Parts: sequence; C-alpha cells; structure tokens
Amino acid sequence: MITPSLNIWHIVCLFGAFQGIFLFLLLLFNKRGNKSANIFLALFVLVFSLRLIEIVAFWSRHLINFPFLFALTHPLVYLFGPLLYFYARFLLNDNGSFSVKNYLFHLLPFTLHFFAYLPFYFLDPQIKIKMIERLYTAISNEPRIELVIIYLLQIPHLLIYTLLTNSLVKSYDSKLKNHFSTIQRVNLKWLQQLLVAFAVFTIAWMSYGMLSGFGATYYFAADYILTIGMAVVVYSIVIKSFFNPEIYSQLNTIRSNGKYEKSTLTESLATKIEADIQKLMGEEKPYLNSSIKLNEFANLLDAHPHHVSQILNEKFELTFYDFINKHRVDEFKRKLNEPDNKDYTLLALAFEAGFNNKTSFNNAVKKFTGKTPVQFKNQINHSR
Repeated sequence: MITPSLNIWHIVCLFGAFQGIFLFLLLLFNKRGNKSANIFLALFVLVFSLRLIEIVAFWSRHLINFPFLFALTHPLVYLFGPLLYFYARFLLNDNGSFSVKNYLFHLLPFTLHFFAYLPFYFLDPQIKIKMIERLYTAISNEPRIELVIIYLLQIPHLLIYTLLTNSLVKSYDSKLKNHFSTIQRVNLKWLQQLLVAFAVFTIAWMSYGMLSGFGATYYFAADYILTIGMAVVVYSIVIKSFFNPEIYSQLNTIRSNGKYEKSTLTESLATKIEADIQKLMGEEKPYLNSSIKLNEFANLLDAHPHHVSQILNEKFELTFYDFINKHRVDEFKRKLNEPDNKDYTLLALAFEAGFNNKTSFNNAVKKFTGKTPVQFKNQINHSR
C-alpha cells in the first residue's frame, strides 16, 4: 500500500517551487533593466519550479494522487540550458544575429523529447497509477535502463550550454576591459560562478539518478540536498539580476567589432592621437578619476572612442582597463616612494592613485610588478 506523506524536506522544496513562481511573475512584470533578458530568466525559473513540483510529488508519493504529473516535466530539463543561454545573450546585447531559426534549433531536443512523451501523456490515469505503483516498488532494487539513457542524453546537453554561456560571459569580460577602467560593478563573475554551480548540482543530481537506474540504492536524503542546492543557485541568479538591473545599461555601445577591420583610422591620425594620449596622461592624469570610462577618456582627447581603443590595443598593446590601471600602479609606486607618505596605508595610497577597491588594486599591482602590494613595499624598504 502506497501512503502519501509530507516531511520537512518536501515542505521546504514545495515552498521553494512556489517562491520560484512568485519570482517568475516578478521578473515578467519588472519594468527595470533588460526586459528581454528578464523574460528568458523568468521562463527559466518557471521551468525549474514546475520540475521541482513534480519532484516533490514523486518524493512524497503524492504522484499516486496526481497521475497527470507523472513525467509531465521531464522534457523541461532540455530547456534549462537554452533558456540560460538566451538570457545571457540578451543580457549582454549579443542577440543581433539571433533569428527564429536559431531559437528553433536550440529548442529541438526539448521538442523531440516532448513529442516522444506525447502518447504517454494521453494514457488512461488508471494505467499511469499502476505504472507509478511499480515505480515505487522498484526503487532501490531494480535496474531501469530507460533512466540511464535519459540522463546520458541530458548531462552532455546541459554541459554544452554551460560552456556556451560561459563563453559569452568571457567574451563580454574582454569587451569590458576596452571600455571601463573599473569593472567591479559591471563584471559578470557572479553569473559565471552561479552557472558552474548550477551545472555541478544538476549533473550530480542526474548522475545520482543514473546510478539508481543501474540498480544502486536510492537515498532520498542525497536527492533532497542536491535539489535544494540547485534551487538556491537558481534563486541566487534571479535575486542578483533583479537587484542589479542597471548594471548593464552602460554597455549598449559595446559591440564585437573584431580587430578593427573597418577602421577609418589613418596612420597620421593614429600618430597624433598616440602623442595626445601620452601628453594627457602626463599632464592631466585622468587615471586619478576612479570611474573614468573610454567615452570620457576619448572626449578629453577630442577623438572617437573606437579610434582610441584601437590605438591602445595596437600601439600600447593594452586594453583600456589595463592601460589606465598601469598608470595607477605607477602613481601608487611614486607615492609609496615619497617620504611624506610613509604613515599612509597601502590602501589609502591606492585610492589616491585612482583605484576605488582593494581587489582591483591588488590584482593590478600583482600584474604589473609581479608582487603583491605588501611585497612591493618591503622590496622598496630593503633597497633604501
């Protein structure tokens, strides 16, 4: 006799599922930030929440009372990767060449899986109930090869989309450094980390399911922990995105222009701008402005931002981010050598040199001196 029940794990996950539906509505009607990206993120959360509801119904054995839920959300797993990928593309304004055909191609695995299940969805409820009863009695003692095949298809699918989405974020990161001198507030390291965490939890969950398909002992507790971990990561992505809607608004001018193949920059103009840059850095020290951007820097030179970026990349062999921070490191080194500054902390000198956070300061000093700020200071003290 199969007796449905609810324990604390089931209640927590069910609460998480309905919380996800609430976040779906919040994102869908959110007027701030990137609306197109929000729609894909909202759909991702909805898909995850619906999947979570069926999982809880399975755990709590309430599937026997709601047979229509049986396998209803299985095809939705093939939407996890594409929806996150679409979200990242629209978030980074990298959707210019994205057509209807692209969408259909990415949705093909989901579509095939859905139509493969379609006859099952129309089965008589009593037949489904008998199948569910056999499923519960088979747990932990009978191999289920169909589970193994399903997970063997789903794991590579999710891995591919994790790599694709991470690739988009890395490309975005390189563009950032050509337009901003400080990227702490506009980078997407958090998204990369959460994507990887989601992939790890999901693949671990799928692998565990695959092992049970081979007849391994099934432990609900492990399933609970992995699923809750997935839920925490999903909702972290939503919350981070929701509370930083304007983080990407300044990036509308960033486009992937390749290696300046269509540049109108002449050699004589390049020489002039290069000289103007050298003069500007020596006389006005724009790098002391902790939030200076490429457009502002180009305005000081009365030059086009694209031309300035090209010269920095080709003549100085640095991104705008590295070019500015290299000068900030040089300024920090000068201040460190001044006797009047001996009582100042390293971070205080860093802020005076144009840095606005400790992480960027530490990374820049390490990159351009090969030493940490403390090691560099000790080296100076020993040489005196």
